[in-house]
Amino acid sequence: MEKQTLERKMVAFVGGSYFISVTQLAKFLGKAKEFAYRLVNGLEKIPGEVKGTKYFIPDVAGKIMEVKR
Repeated sequence: MEKQTLERKMVAFVGGSYFISVTQLAKFLGKAKEFAYRLVNGLEKIPGEVKGTKYFIPDVAGKIMEVKR
């Protein structure tokens, strides 16, 4: 899967936003939250307005593609 395709699927999964939380990422990947936390380690955090920290989907998709190699 290409990075751009992965980005589109993630954006659709979160309802059109370009930001994803660790919980949403874990559900998207079908993995445990601990795995998602390790995956986003080192990425820039965007503090959530209501609750939670979010991550920029293109950054997360890039990290997933990096780990897949």
